[in-house]
Amino acid sequence: MIDHGGMRRATAEDLPALAESLARAFYDDPVAIWSCKHDRLRPKMLERFHSTRLRHLLERGELWTDQDLRCAALWAPPKQWRETPR
Repeated sequence: MIDHGGMRRATAEDLPALAESLARAFYDDPVAIWSCKHDRLRPKMLERFHSTRLRHLLERGELWTDQDLRCAALWAPPKQWRETPR
């Protein structure tokens, strides 16, 4: 068995907590501020964005976390995904 340093593949049940954590982490990111200028709306907007992205990566990419959902590591496979203008 390979030791992944306490990391494990994320599951669908993990996505809400991970989306919330990523929303907090990127709250003051310049791109997040540019895309949502209203500070009060940004947390929910980021949560929706990360929730959608995490669902996509759960199916087609690599999505890892630890047992306590304290972190997330995300990888999208090259040339296998497309974003919509929305």
